[in-house]
Amino acid sequence: MSTPLRITTLNLSSSGLTGTIAAAIQNLTQLETMDLSNNNLTGGLPDFLGNMKSLSVINLSGNNLSGSIPQALQREGLKLLVEGNPKLCFSDSCIKPHKKKPVVPIVASVVSAAVVIAILVLFLIFKNKKSTVLQGQPRKSRMKLKFANKNSKRFTYSEIIQMTNNFQRVLGKGGFGMVYHGTVNDSDQVAVKVLSKSSAQGYKEFKAEVDLLVRVHHTNLVILVGYCYESDHLALVYEFLPNADLKQHLSGKRGRSVINWSVRLHIALDTALGLEYLHIGCTPPMVHRDVKTANILLDENFKAKLADFGLSRSFQSRGESQESTVIAGTIGYLDPE
Repeated sequence: MSTPLRITTLNLSSSGLTGTIAAAIQNLTQLETMDLSNNNLTGGLPDFLGNMKSLSVINLSGNNLSGSIPQALQREGLKLLVEGNPKLCFSDSCIKPHKKKPVVPIVASVVSAAVVIAILVLFLIFKNKKSTVLQGQPRKSRMKLKFANKNSKRFTYSEIIQMTNNFQRVLGKGGFGMVYHGTVNDSDQVAVKVLSKSSAQGYKEFKAEVDLLVRVHHTNLVILVGYCYESDHLALVYEFLPNADLKQHLSGKRGRSVINWSVRLHIALDTALGLEYLHIGCTPPMVHRDVKTANILLDENFKAKLADFGLSRSFQSRGESQESTVIAGTIGYLDPE
């Protein structure tokens, strides 16, 4: 108790940080390891980092830093990781513009400009034709073409039937429809949520969930493996979390609960981290609007992941009207904000 506490490690990796590196970090005089990787930090590397003699590891990889690396940060005994910062270099010379004598004839410039203009004209013509075709199609077809451009895996309905063994094993049921156990690549387990014909939810919620999960990734958000959009067949394919949802454990539906208070605290923290990422780490911010124990899934180690984003909303600014915060989903389960 007589020894004062000191911070030796700072890990803010993948925390959605923006702007320049905060000068307040130099107040942590006993800092030995600092990890600010995989954020969106900009600006140059501050000189004060090189003056922090206790620092032995600095990880700044995966940001958008620029300029040259100060000489003080190139000292022996300091491990500096800066991969993934294309505008960052190790000397002043790399940021000085190099003057080049014009060697390309004017004729070549005119030809290049003509080629660029021709490409733009063709692009606009193609875009107008495509827009005309889309406007003449029904709403479902337009949605299908939009989803076809997503990076997430798209499955056919026959593949959905095959991976679930003709919908043999039921995992649960929600407002969207039934959830089935499945496998992909003959080994990887998945959970397949299939839209029910009688469901009050539909294309809007399906589209919202796909749009969100293909662009956001966080350790406390469920992973979307893929989706199916074929005629009237809609399905979402997620990673399989063997300990189901938190509601089943708290209600005793899975037998005697193994969730002690320590595990419950970790689950609450995991859920809060997932919400914090949606609220602060996403641009624009996302609001889940249906945070309840049935939508908190648990992996084999009882790590919690938020699921069911069909009712989520994005907010372009802090000045949204009251009308846009109308409660959706299960009454009483809107995000705390």
